[in-house]
Amino acid sequence: IPSDYVGKMGLEDMYNQQLYGVIGKETVALDAKGRVVERKIASRPVKGETLHLTLDADLQIEAHKLMEGKKGAVIIQDIASGEVLTALSMPDVDPNKFMNSMTQEEVNDLYSSKRPLFNRVARGQYPPASVMKPFMSLIALEGDFIEANSVRWSGPYFELGGHRFRDWKRQGHGHVNMAEAIAVSSDVYFYRLAHSMGIDYIHDALAEFGFGSKSGINIEGEGEGLLPSSEWKRRVKKEPWYGGETLTVGIGQGFLMSTPIQINNAMVALLNGGKLYKPTMVKSEDHALLNEFHITPNHLEAVKQGMEDVVFSKKGTGRGIRRISEVEMAGKTGTSQVFSTMGKIDYENSEIAEHLRDHAVWSGYAPMKDPKIAITVFVENGGGGASVAAPLAQKLANLYAKKYIHNNNNNVTP
Repeated sequence: IPSDYVGKMGLEDMYNQQLYGVIGKETVALDAKGRVVERKIASRPVKGETLHLTLDADLQIEAHKLMEGKKGAVIIQDIASGEVLTALSMPDVDPNKFMNSMTQEEVNDLYSSKRPLFNRVARGQYPPASVMKPFMSLIALEGDFIEANSVRWSGPYFELGGHRFRDWKRQGHGHVNMAEAIAVSSDVYFYRLAHSMGIDYIHDALAEFGFGSKSGINIEGEGEGLLPSSEWKRRVKKEPWYGGETLTVGIGQGFLMSTPIQINNAMVALLNGGKLYKPTMVKSEDHALLNEFHITPNHLEAVKQGMEDVVFSKKGTGRGIRRISEVEMAGKTGTSQVFSTMGKIDYENSEIAEHLRDHAVWSGYAPMKDPKIAITVFVENGGGGASVAAPLAQKLANLYAKKYIHNNNNNVTP
């Protein structure tokens, strides 16, 4: 009926038929004077169904508060099932505004550079940056390209084809093993690792985690991201693949693009031992498996050690969140470059236009010793993942632990 309110976007739109139900019909007979002489029910109305979501209102509200004034996305999923507990895209828009007349300013805001109607959870496609390093480590271990305890030189740069690919730390990190390389986010270590694996192995191995494919989450217009290969570049760019491009993919930059839900869903699969679920936001939906693959347990433990060291080692890039920690969390920080410097210049985010500033990224899990949830935070043009995204994720992990762990009298070391 034209006068009825119906969902126009999101889950309300997708499940509108179930929510709306069926309209009843009544036949009315009138006499010559327009008076009702007979009523007959042709069909009775059917009440719409209730949609029970997996989303946790407390976590969603807290994420909204923490992201106020920012652009980006927050995703929290249950590791055992892939159920989505939080799926926040900011800035957002109050759907109630569409029920009444909007001011011109409100209409202009909908189509401004803030893009409040653009769901960044599934449609935002970003360079994943250093949050890819745990995945690069795992696929290297699984492919026998390196051993976790092997020590490699991580100097100021890695040279290939006459070009120096610099580390984020000007003097480099010295000799590091895999866990240390993840903890300090050594670029040179992962340049070397990516060079040894090659782009086509990287492509095939990361595809198992769902990179380069839609996750199937119930958000309209989900992006596929971009998982490059030599074949892709020949087909799309009509050019050969160059070795330097492999190096940039190795640190989550270059052609590689991913959505926040892809990253978090991949983290879920990594932590549960190789079960890639379709992320679901509706309790009645099955926990559909998109893929299932083998992860060697001791390889997984080696990578998790690196993510623990990100927070709990002396040089870990995420060590700053310990001061606000009420539950131990592990993971990986990332600083996603919006534009390429080609390794030739240094820049400060505060000195360049906001839309060119780095994205702040975190992807990790909690509690650290008994993972229950995976958390990914993207803050567009937010700067460093360690200073912006990681603290936000830690506060959400604290709330989760308070609600679901501490209240159940399970001992979790803060």
